[in-house]
Amino acid sequence: AVLGYAFVRNLTELLLLCLCQGIAFGMAATAGVAVAIDVIHATVRSLGNVLFAGAARLGMIVGIALGVLLFDTHGFEVLLYISMAIGLVGVCILSGIYVPFRAPIVTNVCSLDRFILPRALLPAFNLALIAFVPGMLLPMLLHSPVHVLVRDVPIPFFGVAGVGFLLTALLVKLVFHGTHQMWKQVVAGLFAMLVAMVAMSQVILPQFNELFLAAILFGVSLGLVAPPFLAMFVKLSQHCQRGTANTTHLLAWEIGLATGLATACWLDVNLCPETFYQIGMVAIIAALLLFVGVTYPYFRKKRIKRREP
Repeated sequence: AVLGYAFVRNLTELLLLCLCQGIAFGMAATAGVAVAIDVIHATVRSLGNVLFAGAARLGMIVGIALGVLLFDTHGFEVLLYISMAIGLVGVCILSGIYVPFRAPIVTNVCSLDRFILPRALLPAFNLALIAFVPGMLLPMLLHSPVHVLVRDVPIPFFGVAGVGFLLTALLVKLVFHGTHQMWKQVVAGLFAMLVAMVAMSQVILPQFNELFLAAILFGVSLGLVAPPFLAMFVKLSQHCQRGTANTTHLLAWEIGLATGLATACWLDVNLCPETFYQIGMVAIIAALLLFVGVTYPYFRKKRIKRREP
C-alpha cells in the first residue's frame, strides 16, 4: 500500500489506496496483539501488554516526527522508500518469531468476540475522545509551526513529544504506583494535555513560540493516559479475553485518531487554526469529565478481580 502512493494519479485511486492501507493496518494491529499475548509467559502477561501498547504508541510518535523531517529534507519519494524499508525490517523480525499453535474455542462463523469487548465500550468511547485530539492536530503540522527550536536547531514537534513520552516511564515509577493511583494518573495526563493545547494556542505562554513546553507536555500526557486505560480494558475482561480487550483498546485509539484526522480535514486547517485548539480543549475537558464522573466509577464497579500468578 505504501508503494502504491508513488503511482496514484487521481483522488479516487488515493481514497481506494487509503482504504486498503487502513484494512492492512487494522489486520496487522489486531493480529499483532494476539501474537504478543501468545509468546508472553502468563506470569508477566500484563507487563507485556503494557510494553506492547507503549511500543506501538512510541513507534507512531517517532514515525510521525521522522516522516515530517524526511518530507522536508528529502521529499515524498524518499519518504516512501524509507517507509517500505522499515516495513520490510518489521516483516523480517516477525518471521523469526515462533508462535505456538493454540486450539481456538468453538465460535460462530461470523463473530465480533475477538474484536469487541462489550464490557469495555464505555472506556473505549472515552479513549477515542482522548485520541481525537492528537488525530486532529496531525494535519496542522503543515500549516502551523512544525518544528521546535532547541538552541536554534529545528526538531519535529512529535520528535520532542516522543522524548516526553519516554520520560513518562520514569515519572510513573516515581509518582504513580499501584492500581489505586490509576485515576490520578489519567487526570494528571489530561491536565497536561490541556496545558499543552493552551500553550500551543499561545494564550498563556506566548513566549514559547518554539512550542518546546507544549511538545514535552503533549508527550507526557499520552504516556500518562495510555497505560491506565489499557489496564482498565484488561481488568474488565475475563482471563481468556485479554486479546479481545487489547484489540478493543487499539480500535478505540485508532477510531479516535481517524475521527480527529477526518474532522481536521473537513474543517480545513487553512481557515482558522485557533478553532482547532478550541475544539481540542473542549474534547479534553469532555474526556476528563466523562472519565471522572462516569468511566472510572463504571470501571470500579465492573472490573473483574483476579489474582495475577
